[in-house]
Amino acid sequence: MELEGLQRPLHFLQEECSLQISHLVTDRHSSVKKYMREKQPDIVHWFDVWHVAKGN
Repeated sequence: MELEGLQRPLHFLQEECSLQISHLVTDRHSSVKKYMREKQPDIVHWFDVWHVAKGN
């Protein structure tokens, strides 16, 4: 669910709106990390500091 919630809007912004996304901030969900590393390597992926500090 978390991954699909990222993929749909990301695809829309990149393909339908022709936006080039250079940086993205998310929580540390493992499927999102893997997707960004393998499928979107040109986007710099950052983790939300609140989630990091909270330990999730």
